[in-house]
Order: sequence, then structure tokens, then C-alpha cells
Amino acid sequence: AELEGLARPGAWIVIGGTRANAQDAIKHLGKAAQKRALHLPGLSMDSSEAEIAAAAGAARQQLETKHDMARVAELVDRAVGRGRAVLGFQPAADAVRSGAAREILVSPRFFEEHADDAEAMALDVLAHGARMVEIGGEAGDRLDADAGGVAATLRFPSRSGYVTAGLATARG
Repeated sequence: AELEGLARPGAWIVIGGTRANAQDAIKHLGKAAQKRALHLPGLSMDSSEAEIAAAAGAARQQLETKHDMARVAELVDRAVGRGRAVLGFQPAADAVRSGAAREILVSPRFFEEHADDAEAMALDVLAHGARMVEIGGEAGDRLDADAGGVAATLRFPSRSGYVTAGLATARG
């Protein structure tokens, strides 16, 4: 708990030193913090601030990729299992307009290839109190492959058609 208190809530946690010491430190973190932790064996007490900053930047990228991949995988699993998620542009847009959407994940490719749809959805997201997040890299590629570049988490399950609509792609 003391170690966890050193990091801001939700911040990535990077631990240097030996593998055994890092594993021990990570084991003492809460479950949520463990998911945000990464061991960097190249860091030691003798590392310069520049070395620490460079290593932390690289670690942040690794952790964000891992986190985004897990988010997309979980969202796809929830949607397939008819949970609180939908895949595809039209089901996500319907969820936003109905107020059911909590968070919309969009790939950079979708933004590029369907700029008008992405802009219209962004306006709807703002109007309905949801959140839109761009997911790039490997996770964005998976979002493109599994959901046409757009998916949404839902605040609540709905009986309307968009929950069971399945995969849809952008108009046009």
C-alpha cells in the first residue's frame, strides 16, 4: 500500500532493480495497480535522470499497448457474449444516441476513412455525456479487424436492436 501511494491514481508504475525484487514489489500492489506495473531490469539506483526518463517513456508505451489490447479484447468478448458492449459503427452510434454508451473506442483508420461519420459521432458523444477514445497501434488494428474500427461500452444493457445488431461498418 505504501508503494502504491507513491504513484498518482491510475498512473503507470515502473520498477527497476532485480527481477526478484521487482516481482516482490509488484506482488504487494493492489490488483488494479499490478495491471499498471512494469519491471525494467535496466534501471538501478545508479541510473541517471535521463536514463530513467527514457526508460519510463518506453515503458509507458509498452504498458499502454498492453492495456489497450486488453481493453479491446474485453470489449469484443463482452459484445459477443451480449454484455455491455457493441461492435461496429451503427450499433455504437445507436447506443450513443440512446444515452446507453459510456465510452466509444475508435481506431485511427476509422477516423481517416470515415471522417464525416467520426465527426458526427463525436458531436453525439459530447451531447450525450459519453467519452470517445482513439485506440491506435496493435489495439487499433484489432479494433479494425474485429469491429470495423468502432466499438462502445454501455452504461446499461438495452432491449433495443442495437445490442444484438452484430458487426456493422460505417455508412458509405
